Amino acid sequence: MRRLLIAFALAGSLLTSHIALPEAARAQEVEFVHDGDSFRADMGAVTQNIRLVGIECPEGTPSSKARREARRLGMTMREYLAYGDQAAAFTRKYLPRDGKFRLEHDVEKRDKYGRLLGYVWLPNGKLLNEELVRAGLATLFPTRENVKYKARLQAALADAKKHKRGIWAKPRKDSVN
Repeated sequence: MRRLLIAFALAGSLLTSHIALPEAARAQEVEFVHDGDSFRADMGAVTQNIRLVGIECPEGTPSSKARREARRLGMTMREYLAYGDQAAAFTRKYLPRDGKFRLEHDVEKRDKYGRLLGYVWLPNGKLLNEELVRAGLATLFPTRENVKYKARLQAALADAKKHKRGIWAKPRKDSVN
């Protein structure tokens, strides 16, 4: 009985150990890319879902959110979903299965769904969040708290619009960030 209790206690501590791991101890390795701005990764002791902070990629599947966003961007649902597929392919290219990356948090560490929030630094030194925006495959998703790289993301958005990349290839509503 005592061994069983010790085993349960050890299993419980392993499940919650990701919360206390220091940043330098985190070994990040990609397991699966969900879409352009979220993926699952091996974080050493546990697997975590990660959401790129500060950006919003188009969805790859029809939903009420996809319809709302397509309308907001002034495009058809078919166009919008195609950009969602492109964003997911872009992320898969830079975050292949077992690919390495470094996750940097801002003020908020998790979103309301329990996903880790962060800026993803690639082995080549580039910031994936910024690269998606620069490619025209993401808009900005501003929050008051997570603003560490806000200026970089805004500059990448201006560059994508200026060079008519991705969702900015056709004229869009001016109010879209």
